[in-house]
Amino acid sequence: MKDFLDKPYLRWVTLFLTSGTLLCCALPILLVTVGFGSVAAAMSCNIPGLTFLAEHKLWTLLFSFLFLLFLAWIIWRPNQSFPIDHNQALARNIKDL
Repeated sequence: MKDFLDKPYLRWVTLFLTSGTLLCCALPILLVTVGFGSVAAAMSCNIPGLTFLAEHKLWTLLFSFLFLLFLAWIIWRPNQSFPIDHNQALARNIKDL
C-alpha cells in the first residue's frame, strides 16, 4: 500500500480529475465578474462537456472534494515522523531542508 501512495503521478492525476470544478464553476463566475458574460454564455452553449458538468454540479463538486481530500491525506497522512537527530535522518535517507 505504501508504494501505491508514494507515486508522484498520483498527484497529477488528482489535479487533472479535479479540474472539472474549475471549468464548470470558477471559470464562468470569473468571466461574468470581469464583464465577459456573453463569452460564458457562448461557452456553455457550444461546449457539451461544460454543459454536462454544469447540469451535474453536485456530483462534480463532490467528486473533486473527495479526490482533494484523498490527496491531502496522502500528503499529510498521520504517523509521519521525522527524526531530530541528523545521523538518524541520514540513515533514513531524508535530505536537509
